[in-house]
Amino acid sequence: MTNLKDILGRRLEKFKNSDSDELASYSGIYIDSVNVRPRIRGIEVYIKSKSMVSKEMMGKIKAHLFRILPKCSKLSVYQKPGSIEHTKVIIDRCWDNLLKYLYKRIPQARLWLCNSMYEVEKDGLNIYIENNGLEMTNKKKILAFIDRYYEEIGVDIKVSFKEKMSDEKDDKYDIYEEDRELVEAVLNNNKASDLKASNHAQAGVIIGKMLDRNAVPTCYATNSEKDVIVEGEIFDLSKRELKNNSMIVTFGLTDYSNSIGVKLFLSEEKKEISERLKNNMWVKVKGNIKQNKYSNENELIAKDINYAKKPLRLDTCSEKRVELHLHTRYSAMDAICSPSEVINLAKGWGHKSVAFTDHGVVQ
Repeated sequence: MTNLKDILGRRLEKFKNSDSDELASYSGIYIDSVNVRPRIRGIEVYIKSKSMVSKEMMGKIKAHLFRILPKCSKLSVYQKPGSIEHTKVIIDRCWDNLLKYLYKRIPQARLWLCNSMYEVEKDGLNIYIENNGLEMTNKKKILAFIDRYYEEIGVDIKVSFKEKMSDEKDDKYDIYEEDRELVEAVLNNNKASDLKASNHAQAGVIIGKMLDRNAVPTCYATNSEKDVIVEGEIFDLSKRELKNNSMIVTFGLTDYSNSIGVKLFLSEEKKEISERLKNNMWVKVKGNIKQNKYSNENELIAKDINYAKKPLRLDTCSEKRVELHLHTRYSAMDAICSPSEVINLAKGWGHKSVAFTDHGVVQ
């Protein structure tokens, strides 16, 4: 192990002193440790530097070291932060890119991470999110995507999610101050609507008015659009009381083309309406889209919400096909549907048979 470390160290020094002025500019770069993985014929190299090494330079170092390792099938090169300050510099520089990386692969992640906080400690990075987001981050395996991101840029760092703790009074005050003008405008608008509305609630209306217009796909909902109507399934529903005793209800809404965050402000007299909203419920929502000044993400400020029927996907073809390539949740990381769900769906579509082609497991 020591010999291999010395060999690679000399190779790095040769590369640094000969043909790479850019590498020479990095202060005190050296190989800290080497880990050999015989089973996969792999080698992991950990380097240290007083300053952050760019992703491009990490790629050049990897290519240069790989030339003297002909029997190595997989070479991984990571930069190991030399101090908490160095780690913080790396995290600060990469944080926005990390969020973009996650949002592109898991759109719902923006609802859990837009208000997150992070803290750098000696043993790694702690990301603090609200408790109702912890379960979803585990379900979506977000940590695996974060580890993959840091692996791609060649950074060796341990990441963990923790519950975001806050004092209840301060939490109410912060939310209210953040949207003071917006809260007052929406609540005043609700009061004006109440004066015009009839005394009896309309069937199908959760709050506001009956919506007759068709909804647009959430992927087409753009910034600063007014009176837009979208519909979809509620997820990650949460409720909080504000300092003026009104309530803010937030949830994600997805129609499976995209997702968008929704905010609903309720006056003290209307807080019981929040009990009508449930996770996995399909609803139609009308409101104005604005950009959250903290997360820079679009969100829908709801004015009217109706119950809606989830659209069913149908097979209208006269000649029914037989699916011969289909995975269920028994194929790890390939699907989430159960065999019974697939069978019921195929039966509803009029299919006479279906083939399961699960792999990688023995049941």
